[in-house]
This record gives sequence, structure tokens and C-alpha cells, in this order.
Amino acid sequence: MNKSAFFTVILLLGASVCTVPGSAIWAEGAPGAASSKAASPWSEAGTVLAATLADLARGGGILSVAPHAGALEQVLSSAGDLAWVSPEDGTVHVLADGAADALVQTAAYATVQGDGDKRKVVSEANPYPAVALYLGIYYNEIGRSADALRVLDRGLALMSDVAEHRGLLVGEKGAALGALKRFPEALQVYDDGLKLTALGDADRARFYRGRGFALTELNRLDEAEQSYRESLKLEPGNALAQRELGYIEHLRRGGGPVKPQLFLPHASPSPDAAAPAPSP
Repeated sequence: MNKSAFFTVILLLGASVCTVPGSAIWAEGAPGAASSKAASPWSEAGTVLAATLADLARGGGILSVAPHAGALEQVLSSAGDLAWVSPEDGTVHVLADGAADALVQTAAYATVQGDGDKRKVVSEANPYPAVALYLGIYYNEIGRSADALRVLDRGLALMSDVAEHRGLLVGEKGAALGALKRFPEALQVYDDGLKLTALGDADRARFYRGRGFALTELNRLDEAEQSYRESLKLEPGNALAQRELGYIEHLRRGGGPVKPQLFLPHASPSPDAAAPAPSP
């Protein structure tokens, strides 16, 4: 797994700005930083996330999250409404993850209830998915998968179904459930994940491999084989899928089970994609 590349990719969770009415305008900005002078309710989350990213960028690996874990837990647990009205000019600031989410969120808040007037709505990068994701990866890595599941569920509750990076959290949640040997639940998570509209081919292949892993552990070998073959249609030659197909044949020949390798969906970037394209 290419974790350093994964950390670089998550920097794409930086802010985007979209104003309504009018066409979308996208610009770089600090994660979770409000454009108003007044501090937004999520400004602390952006600050904590930026400090975590800075340590990760120094190359210390996922264990670099350790000194930030308490602060990340605090901002995640205290997250409230994902919309905020600036007291200075009445601009509505809403958190969103990606272009589709920004359009949905800004449209929802643009019309003033009852009179049809438009008001200015600014979409800002939602820091909470990245906060939950880093904590989830860290907890999975150190064997605290129950904590990983807890923070990932919290992060998923703080993002919409059309959020661009929802698949990353869903994949890590599947890994946590697998580590906890809750294979029926892991299978359901991957099946639900395959229904996400923003899922790219690499994400889809990864989810097929995740469900293949769960199905193998449930001794549903024919279904597991089919799932791995579906993943290979999307990513031909994937070594993990090919290895697992060999393991399924080993089981069919009467071979004994081996200790499963934890399915961790840490990502590598697609060179041609502007958004993350994760694969194990």
C-alpha cells in the first residue's frame, strides 16, 4: 500500500468556493477556513487538520497522527451544524465535499424560506471527513478497529451521500469491520458502497475486492470468486485479486484456511484524476 501517496491525495480535500446565485467559482483555500473575518464553528477543525497534515507531510507515516489524535477526536465529537451565517454580512457558509456536494448544499440554502429571495451562500471544504478518515486509518493501523468504526461512522454522518470522498470512509469502515470479524456487516457496507453515485472505477474495484474478502471468510466461495473477477474487469491484473482467487482454489482443493490479511483500503492516486482513486 502506498501510504505516502495516500496522504498527498487527501490534500485534495482543500477548500472550494461556490457562490449563489451565479455560476460556480472554484478556488484553493485552507481546509475548513471561513472566508468571513468571524471564526466559523469549524475553524478549529481546520486548524487541527492542518497541523496533522503538516506532520504527515514530513514523512512520518500514519503514526504521525498519534500526537494529534486527542485534538482530532475533540473537534469530531463537537461538530454541530454544517451551515453558519456570518454575523458581519449575513453570508451563509455551508460545508461541502466536492463539486456535486457544493451545488446541492448551496442550492438548499440559497432561497430564503417563504419569499423566494436569493441570498449569498458560500461553500467551504468540509474538514470532518478528513479528520474522521485519518483517525480511522490510524486506529485500524494500531489494532483499535472498534475506535476506527466509531470515528468513521461519525465522519459519515457529517457528509452527504453525494460527497466526493465518501467512498474513502466507507472503504475504511469495511476494513474496520473485517478486522473485527464482523463479515456480514462488512459485506453490507461494501454492497452499499457500490451504490454510491460518485464512485470511480478504482473505488468500485476496491469495493469488489473488499466484498470478495468478506465472502471468502463467510465461506461463500463462488460469490467471492465472482466478486474478485468483477474487480479484475475494472483493474485487470490486480495482484491482490489474483492472489485471492488462488486462495479460493486452495480452499476448494481442501486446503486449510490461513490467517487472513487485514483488508486495508489505503489509497494511491490516479495520475489522470483530479480526485482520489484509491486502491489497496
